[in-house]
Amino acid sequence: MDGVGGKEALNDVALLECCVYHLLRKHFNDRSFYTPLLRILHDLSFKMGLSQNLEMQLSSSDSTIPFPDRFSWTQYERLVNYKMCYYPTCIHVLCALHLAGIQDNTLHTASSDVLHRIDFHFQVRDDFLDMYGDNERNESETGNDAELGRCSWNIVKALQVADGPQKEALQKSYGKNADAVRSEEHTSELQSHHD
Repeated sequence: MDGVGGKEALNDVALLECCVYHLLRKHFNDRSFYTPLLRILHDLSFKMGLSQNLEMQLSSSDSTIPFPDRFSWTQYERLVNYKMCYYPTCIHVLCALHLAGIQDNTLHTASSDVLHRIDFHFQVRDDFLDMYGDNERNESETGNDAELGRCSWNIVKALQVADGPQKEALQKSYGKNADAVRSEEHTSELQSHHD
């Protein structure tokens, strides 16, 4: 698409974020939920930035982190906790609780805990469908996490069950060639381990 990306995109992102805070201040500055909403949105922005940074570090082919360590369960949990475990459902519910005047911190914490788990499982499902999803049965297209070398549930689980030669094959192809990663031999072999 013409006109998308580049320096203008960075400015647009910053401007859109500023608009959110401007609109909150304009319409809700005198309301009791104004400060908690600001806190939630600032926290979201911070965690999104951390997640993008971590994802770039883990996905980079010239990363200083060794291949298997980039795709460990610990790294995946860190990434998902920043990337997904706040905005799909949690942020909406927390904002709604504040807007409804519910200030019970115990309820907020319990809600966050449950919603974080739901969002984590949503991300695992999304990762799985990214590689193995059926475009005709699912509303979203099969993605390109493998081609981009992203830390996803698929590679983490594959490395957990792979033997030495399988790990070498994954290291040679992951993030470099989508056809090699999705080839029949890799896919059927890894799928048999998932079953």
